[in-house]
Parts: sequence; structure tokens; C-alpha cells
Amino acid sequence: MALVRAAMLDTPTAPHVLSVPPDSATSTESASGNPVEPEARRWPASEASKELCAALFCALTAIAATWPLTANFTSLLGGDAGDPLQTLWSWRVLHDALHALQSPFTTDRVYFPHGASLVFMTFDLPTAILTLPLWHVLSPVGVWNAGVLFAFWLTAFGAYRLVRELTGDRGVALCAGLVFTAVPYHFAHAAGHMHLLAMGWVPLYLVHLHRMLEGRARRADPILGGLFLSLATLASFYHLLYAIVLTPVLFAHAALRHRQSFISARFVRQALALAAVVLSMAGPLAFAVLHERGLEPIAGAHDAITFSGDLQSFFIPNLIQRLQPTFGEVARRWTGNRAEIALYAGYTLLVGALLAALLLRGRAGTRARTYLAMAAVGAVLALGPSLHVGGKLFDEIELPYALLTKLLPQIEFMGVPVRLGYVMYLGLVVAASLGIARLRERLARRPALRWVALLIPTAILLIEYAPRPFTLTRLTTPAPMLTWAESDETFAVLDLSGHYRMMWHGLLHQKPMTGGNLTRVPARLEDWYRALPIVKGLSAGQRRPESALTRVDTAIDFDWGKGSPDPSVPTDHFSAQWQGTLDVPASGRWRFFLASDDGAHLSIDGRSVVNNGGTHVMRERRGEVDLSQGKHAIEVRYAERTGSAGIRLDWEGPDVARSRLTAPFVTSDDGLAGFAARFFRDRKRCALSRDAGRAWLREIGVRYVVTDATGDDCLTDELGLAIEWAADGVVIHRLDDA
Repeated sequence: MALVRAAMLDTPTAPHVLSVPPDSATSTESASGNPVEPEARRWPASEASKELCAALFCALTAIAATWPLTANFTSLLGGDAGDPLQTLWSWRVLHDALHALQSPFTTDRVYFPHGASLVFMTFDLPTAILTLPLWHVLSPVGVWNAGVLFAFWLTAFGAYRLVRELTGDRGVALCAGLVFTAVPYHFAHAAGHMHLLAMGWVPLYLVHLHRMLEGRARRADPILGGLFLSLATLASFYHLLYAIVLTPVLFAHAALRHRQSFISARFVRQALALAAVVLSMAGPLAFAVLHERGLEPIAGAHDAITFSGDLQSFFIPNLIQRLQPTFGEVARRWTGNRAEIALYAGYTLLVGALLAALLLRGRAGTRARTYLAMAAVGAVLALGPSLHVGGKLFDEIELPYALLTKLLPQIEFMGVPVRLGYVMYLGLVVAASLGIARLRERLARRPALRWVALLIPTAILLIEYAPRPFTLTRLTTPAPMLTWAESDETFAVLDLSGHYRMMWHGLLHQKPMTGGNLTRVPARLEDWYRALPIVKGLSAGQRRPESALTRVDTAIDFDWGKGSPDPSVPTDHFSAQWQGTLDVPASGRWRFFLASDDGAHLSIDGRSVVNNGGTHVMRERRGEVDLSQGKHAIEVRYAERTGSAGIRLDWEGPDVARSRLTAPFVTSDDGLAGFAARFFRDRKRCALSRDAGRAWLREIGVRYVVTDATGDDCLTDELGLAIEWAADGVVIHRLDDA
């Protein structure tokens, strides 16, 4: 408790205490860094109440930033149906293992019966442990959302504590926490990367490192610094990497400005104490990761070239921001994905940080330049091993990240250099905050202008950073899986519903699964799973069209949405063919417009006119062809995979404005007005016999096979599995004992 009280109250013990504005907290220095006589010491209770108010402000920031998450706290998941399901599954495994007094880092719930190590999982252990009690009072969705809100609170509070430590200005510090919470990096990972979402541990570590380097540390500071660095490491090894990049820059600053305290036996003792805390708390997991990596090849590492920052991305808003409609076409050229290209610095923040570094003098100026240097280091490293500009790779230009991987080979296993944008944002926020704090100090006798100098830049920056609406996802809960969780029977589940969805199902039923979707996994387990005859037999099966419906359509103009053309046709994995005779009223150049979701193709007289093939959302393609007056054979083919479905055919030509191509311009071979339409269901045929497939399921202990809503025809038609459940987006197939 003494350590916690010391961290919250932050009572200075340096020989000189510097003056601060009336609305600022007591600090060891002002924004300018000029020492003055000590002011009257405040009562700790008063200081604690102000810190509690600051913590409450950060909580309101978290609620506002993630809205409407709080309004849907127990019904919608804060994030997408991807990585959150994987992480939430690991939280449940952690909860169950600790409840049973077992190790949470090995489990047989995946890759059964072998089991797998979880030392590579992105648990975000601090958040996972903090949410442990909530499993008894909240649904899994509520547990996850509590973790999201905590991560956002921690981000705001961590930045607040660091800026308050460096400026003594509580108002600037609160706005810094608000801005650091709003940076695009944060919202890019809010959709699913919980381990990257808790951005506040590193700033809290830097608070105590500053005190140690500047010779004003209390006895608790090395312990607290080690604690926060340990929590950062246990949240994600990326946070440890950020600290490794930031710490040498601060060491260089201390060597220039605080040489006497930096090069001292006292600092060495403090540094050793900090390191001892980190080694005792985070060391075992780090050593376990290194040990298991050395034992065998591990699959799942990202490609650093793909997940590198683009030079354009620092200056152009990305796909995670509200400005995406304006700049989206540029951002889509960058490599990586939407969650990994968030490097937009923001012109307001960039100008503020540069002005602070150029114009400030004394200690504040040195600090501003130090943090700007941190930002520059983070930005350069985020570009990855080779230069990307506008989506083009210039691999002949090797960048500093390539050297960093040689110095620290283990980071090559992480493989997402663009995430070092975190260091850039932290550096820019702190540097700009130092400048605003100094400006407010100059305006001490003009209170209104002091607030204007703070609030206007903050508001402009929040508008500049404004993210797209917070992602919320509704998850279904198949009832049989909840029944399995209550059963003491031991059986395995082969889940083919999707890599991430299977982890959500695993959380619900808490039974072993044949496969798995882990952050990193030994390659031998992946090879074993893919080589299983039952898995190979199901995946090697082919879909063959089977006639389901024949009719005449007067026009090709359909929007089936999530449905299908007819109850006899499935909602996914179906195809269609329209044939007829086209009666062209006049010779000349004719244009055809074919829109479809998914693929479609138009041919006339056997010649391809429009190719709109592939798997895609509704889109239109056009084609032109010279046609003579009279009759021509016309054919349209269509294939639907999953999701929404629809198709539309227009035409345009001499004396005919663009319109639907309808009867009487088209007749069927039977002379009926319109197209002769045939619809096919795609039936799955697997490469296993009934007896062999059922035997292999029994061999690996599988009682249930789960697929997505489209099902798998070969499981029922060829292997003879009964359908136990077909709702909530899944089909559950049961293998009878007989």
C-alpha cells in the first residue's frame, strides 16, 4: 500500500520545488525548468483527491472514446469478430487454469489430444488478471468490454502522469492524456489487439525513470518503475520493445543534462533494483518464450516487409479515421491492413512539437528536443526494413529497422515494424505538451488566454484525429455448446466454422478442439492438423453443381440480400445461368452493364462481352460490342459464394437509352418472353468414404463437427452425421456412437 500511495500522491523530495500555475499540481519543476523557492506543502489528502479527479476524467475519456460501447456493455463486443475472440478465449483458459491451481500456459483445449503451449499468446496478462473476478458476474462479452474500457483509461492516465511529471501543469497533462487516447494508432488496434490497446504502462515507467536519471528518485521509484515496465512487458512484448527504443534516448539526455546523477553509484543501485523487479516479474515468461523458440520452428510470424509504414502515411489520414472517404483511395495502396497503417502524425501535433523543440530554452527545451528525437526514432523504425512510398517498395533502400533486427534478432519474430509508430506518437504528444505548458506559464496573469492556449489546439487535434465509429459486434451463442460446458463428459470438437469463430465456440463449450487458432504455434502442430485424413478429406472435397430450380425471368434484376432466389436454393454457394435469344432492334455499337455480388459473366454469340468475375461485393462492369440487327444468342452466368447476393443487367444502344434488358427483346428457346433461368446448389463431395471418415473422427475423439451456416454436404450425405443444430450461424453435426 505504501508503494501505491507513493505513486498516487507523488510528493516531491527534491531540494528545490518550482512554481506552477494555480491550477497545476505540485511538481519538482515548472515547464521552463527554472528553480524557485519551495511553496507551502499541500496536504496529501488534497493531492490524492485531485489525482482521483484526474483518474475520473480519464475514465470519462475512455467512455467517450469508445461510445456507444458502454451503452451496449453486455450485448455487443467492443471490437471485430477476429483477434478479440482469440484473446477472450485465452482469458477464459487463464481463469479456469488459475481456478484449478494449474498452469495457464499449457492446455489441451486446442490441438487435442496433443495440447499446446500458450507462452506465445497475446494474453495482455495484466488486463486478463484484473478481469478475473468479472467472469463470475458478467457475460464473456461484458468481461471483454471491461478490459477495453480499462485499456482506454490506462492510456489516458499513463500519458497524464508522464506529462504532469514533466510540466507540473495538470490541465496540460489531462489534455495530453485525451490526445494520446485519440491517436490513430490507438483506434486502429481498438478493433481487436487488446495487448496493444493498453498504452499507458510505458509512460508510467518513464515517470520513475526520469526521477532516477535526474537524481530526485525516492526509494519507491525504482520499484515502481520496474513494476510498470514489467506490466508493460506482460501486456505485450511490443511494449518492451518500445521501452528499449525510448530508454537509450533518455539516457543520452541524462548524460548531457544530469551527468552527475546519471553517472553515480546511487543511480546504478536504483537501475539494478529496477532490473531485478523486471526480471522477477516478467523474466520467467520472456525466458519461456526464448526457450520454446529454440526448441522447434514456430509458425505465425508476420512479414515485416508487408507490415511496414508507408512514407505517405505520416501525412495522409488513414482508413481508421473519419476522413477516410476523402483519402481512402490513397490509403488503400499501402501495404498491410487497416489496423496496421495508422501513422498519421497530425499537422497540429507535429507543428506544436516542432515549435516546442525549436523555441523552448532551458530544461524544458532540452526535454522537448529529447522527446522529438524519440518521435523521429519511432517514425523511422516504423518504416520497416525497406522504404515504402505510395504502396511501392524500394527494397534497395535499407532502413534502420533492418539494423535493429540484427542487434535484436528476436524482434524479427514479432514482424510488425509499423507498430513502432507508438513511440512517434508518445514523443510528439510530450514535446507539444511541454510547449503548451510553457506558453500557459507565460500567460499566468491572463487566465482566459491560458485556457484558450490549451483547449483550442486540443480541439483541433481531436477533430483532425477523429476516428470512424467504434466497432461493435454481436455474437451468437449456440445453445448446445452451453450444454456441453455443463457436461462432465470428455469429447473433442472439430470446428470448421472459421479460424476466429472456433475460438469463441471453444470459450462457450470449454471442450477440447482438434485444431486451434493461436498467436504463435509450433509448426509441427499445424502440420499434424492439416495432415489428419479427416481434415484433408473435408478440405479436399469439391463442390459440384446440382440443379435446384428452373424458371423464366423476364429480366435479370435481383437483390437477394442475405437470402436466396427460392427456398429450394441455399443462401450461399449457389450458381445460376440465364440463356435466351436477344433481338437487337438496330445495327450499331451496344453497351452492356453487368452488376453482381459475387461473380458474373456475359457472353453474346459465344463471345465474352463483360467479365465481372471473382468474389466481391456488388460492383458494376461494362462492355461494348458491335451487333447487327436481328437475333443473337445471349448467356449470363453467375456464382454466389457467401454473404449478400444480387445481379443486374442493363443495356444501351442506338435509339435505346440505358435500361434493364427485358422481354420482349429476349425470349427463351421455348419462345417464352424472357430468359430461361436455371439455378444450381453447389453440393460438397468429400474425399473420404463413410466408414473411413467416421473412424478417423473416433480416432481423435471427436463427437461433434461444427461448420458455418452453409454446412458441409459431405458430412451428412457421405459420412452420415446427424444435424443436431442449425441456427445462430452454425451447423452442428453429431457423430453417433453406433
